[in-house]
Order: sequence, then C-alpha cells, then structure tokens
Amino acid sequence: MGRIYAQHTGSAWDFSGSIATSTSANSGVFNTQGYQRLIGAIYSSASLTSGCGLQIFQSIDSGTNWDIVDKFAPAATGASVYDIEVIGNRMLISASPGGTALTAFRALFYLQPIGTGKTLKTSSSAIGDITNILNRVSASVSGGSVAMLAGANDIGLTHIGTGTCIMGLVQLATGASSFGSASMSSAIPAGTADIGSIHTGSQLSTTVWSTNASMLASASVTSGSFVTTGFARITGIVISNASGAAASALVVQQSGDSGSNWDGLSQWTLSACSGSIFSIEVCGNAAKINYANGADNAGVFRTNWFLRPI
Repeated sequence: MGRIYAQHTGSAWDFSGSIATSTSANSGVFNTQGYQRLIGAIYSSASLTSGCGLQIFQSIDSGTNWDIVDKFAPAATGASVYDIEVIGNRMLISASPGGTALTAFRALFYLQPIGTGKTLKTSSSAIGDITNILNRVSASVSGGSVAMLAGANDIGLTHIGTGTCIMGLVQLATGASSFGSASMSSAIPAGTADIGSIHTGSQLSTTVWSTNASMLASASVTSGSFVTTGFARITGIVISNASGAAASALVVQQSGDSGSNWDGLSQWTLSACSGSIFSIEVCGNAAKINYANGADNAGVFRTNWFLRPI
C-alpha cells in the first residue's frame, strides 16, 4: 500500500505490519531540530501493554540521554491520535503488544515545522480527518482496501483545517524540478544557510542554558538573564536524582523592561528522578531561569533550555 504523508512536514514513523508478543516495534532515532510538534495516529488489532504500550522518548543531547518519555495505553481496534510538543533534538517512538499479538498494527507520525501549520487539539475536528484516514488504512491492513490512483505510491494530505481534509496526489515527471512556475532547481551554494534573505539557522531553536553537573544540598544555579525578543516560547527539560527545594525548585522569571524588574513568575516543585518538560509563553523581552536543590546532594543534575522562534 502507499505511504500517507502531510505536506510541508517531516516523516517520523510510518509502520504497517504485525508485532508478536514479547517483542516491540520502534521508529528508530530521528532528528527533531527545526520542528515544533510530533503529530500522529495509530491503529491496533489488540490492546498494547497496559500503561506504556506506546512510548515517545525525547532527548536534548542527540540521544546520549533520554530524559523524558510520554507513555500511553491505546485501546484495541480504534484509531488514537497524538500531538506532542518537541522539546529536544531527537525522538524515538516504541510500541509493544499486551498479552495478545498484534496481527495488524499501523502507525503514522510526522513532524510539524516551526512556525507552520495548526496544532491539533483533542476537540479539533481535524482529528476526525486523521482518524478517518487511519481507519481506511487499518481496513487495508486487515484485508480491506484503500482507493488510489493507478500506479500511485502516495496519498497526499495537503491540508488539515477546521472540518476540512483535502486529498490529492502531486507527481513530478522523472527528472523534473518544477511545480508549475515554482522551480526547485535554483541551488543553494554549498555550505550556506541562506535562502534569499531568510537565514535558515535563525529559524531553529536557540539554546539559552545548558548544564550537566552535580549539586550540593540546598545549592542553587541560574541561567542568568537572556533576551527573549523575537521568540514565542521558552522550553526546557530538567532531571535530577534528588528532589528540588520545596514549593519553588524551578523558577522562570520574565521581565517587560529588559531586566530592570522581574514581574513575571512561574514556579514548580520537582521530585527526584522524574524528567520534566516545560513550555512557557514569552510575555516580556527578557527572562532568567533559577533552580534550587533540596535537602539531599544531587549526583546528577541536567537541564537544557531553548527559545522557540515565533
């Protein structure tokens, strides 16, 4: 059968087949730099492992450590849709069956680039569009069929809007580099990151704080002040093998006057060995991040923070 894809997105995992008991299937590690969300759906002929049948891992250090994981337990014979914010620079998706082998399992995940598209929400009718597509795919897996143009390899999903799902097929002739009057043959010189007046490097997330060290009991660390003008969100990952200070282990402060006053305050408590992710809307023009350790020494304290472009 053909591959389902979404226009202007990055393919993350496209799997169709069976999974035996006591085994699993996974996407392999994929790069998430330059993307803002992982969006996808699965169909399964039987239930997955209780509590963690579907796991989505994230890493901020290119796969050296997997500090955060989202766990799900999809029900059998239904299409489940997922929308996960990208925090790090690598991801991996894994699925494992429960007590019954999965004779038919279909997974489709793609990455949404920064600054493009709409975010899917639980109440969005766009989820119905994906679900309808996946149900048709599941019918193909279990012996049904999906109508496709003769000789076509792809079903193109060109738009997901409110209550709208437009299906179409775009095919280039062998060797062609143009869609109508839009040519793709204008080469970018080797080693450059510029497309016209757009510098691609500036479109990716900017690292504002990164540390990997031990911490003494009751010690504290800070990112220092950084400029947030031109960015939409502050995102980060924190993990420690000791609990943080009670009530306000992690504090993100924001300023509307370049650091003269820190009027905006977001704070959290953090438990030991629980990787946590954070995504905070930028409201001012400067910010700083502070972390205070609790009563025990922390042999491992690792945190990475990024600014996401508008």
